[in-house]
Amino acid sequence: MKAILLAGGFGTRLLPLTYRIPKVMVPVAGKPVMQHLVEVCKAAEVEEIIVSLNQSQKSIEEYFGDGIKFGTRISYAYEDSQRDDDKLGAIGAIQHALSKTGVPKECLIIGGDNVFYGLDLSKLGEFHKKSGAFATMVLYQLADKRDCEQYGVVEVDARGRVLRMQEKPRVEEAVSSLACAAVYQVGEAFLKEYLPRYVEEARKRGEKADRLGDLWSSFVKEIPLYGHAFQGMWGDANSPKTYVDTNRQAMRFLKGSVGEVECRITDGNCCAISPDAQIHRDALVKGPCIIEEDCVVERGAVVGSGTHLMKGSVVQEAAVVSGAIVFEKTSIGPRTKVTECIIDAESKIGAGSVIEPYCLLGYASKTGANARVLSESRVWPFVEVGNYAIVSGDLMVEERLFLDKLRK
Repeated sequence: MKAILLAGGFGTRLLPLTYRIPKVMVPVAGKPVMQHLVEVCKAAEVEEIIVSLNQSQKSIEEYFGDGIKFGTRISYAYEDSQRDDDKLGAIGAIQHALSKTGVPKECLIIGGDNVFYGLDLSKLGEFHKKSGAFATMVLYQLADKRDCEQYGVVEVDARGRVLRMQEKPRVEEAVSSLACAAVYQVGEAFLKEYLPRYVEEARKRGEKADRLGDLWSSFVKEIPLYGHAFQGMWGDANSPKTYVDTNRQAMRFLKGSVGEVECRITDGNCCAISPDAQIHRDALVKGPCIIEEDCVVERGAVVGSGTHLMKGSVVQEAAVVSGAIVFEKTSIGPRTKVTECIIDAESKIGAGSVIEPYCLLGYASKTGANARVLSESRVWPFVEVGNYAIVSGDLMVEERLFLDKLRK
């Protein structure tokens, strides 16, 4: 069996971070999102992983190479696209990848920004074969039905056959709380007949073959499509909110080591703290968390659960950082409060500042003393926020003003 990882998106909902890092390469629980998927495929003895990419994502191939160091075989199918609006779309990308590698008898198709624990791909394959499905979609039971407004949801019968699908329905109209988790096992017949038919029909209508939910919906009454539900953890790195939430959830599954750092258990949680990190004896560190080499946590500072401090970052005196993803060489000033947000590398947060949940601060941005960045706001790379300023929404500059600096 082969697997196609759909990694070619431009990550527009995760800008400005994705100007610098492909979405599938952002770290979740200490390693790139796509590495989680590669390891899951290896465990399921997938013969070959095909990664669908765009031309700006060479760094993915540079990191994973031919897959040998990860114990598997990886190849790459590049689209000839330079921006989001000239992409083939997710479905077109699948067909493009198959045209490069051939159609296997069975194929896993996985959204490249997914992270999950508790899904056994071998059991998925057994269910798929036994049901006689042309395609089987992995379903995740949402704990809160209100979350169905963010996902595609599926109604199945007692045997698991898909009856109906809805894309981001209003909660009072949702047919179920089973969300489609962007993992599919698809047979050769579907890949050879139904997939090309759908792409061709979309082309004739002048549309891009993009949303997988539309693909399955168009055939749900024509051929047997099934759903396979699992319990565990599932999330993605699709937006600042889902990225932060997914990282925090995945941290609960930390064990063994993160990179070369052995986890130590504190209050039942794993803390992966580099021996090269400097943590003051009067600082408080609560797991699960990751603190990489050359980080400094000063007196009275608090590093809360779900936090990832990357190499060379500094949390100054009496600062509180909780549930945040802090990239390399970032300085968090004294008495600041940084909560459930993303701060890109080499940024500086001034003393007494407050960074609220689901904010995203771009590369080398600066926040002055006693500033406040309100929830879900974004600050673009190299932008400086003044002392006592309040940021609400996106504080942006033109791409030409920072892209050359980022490339350097």
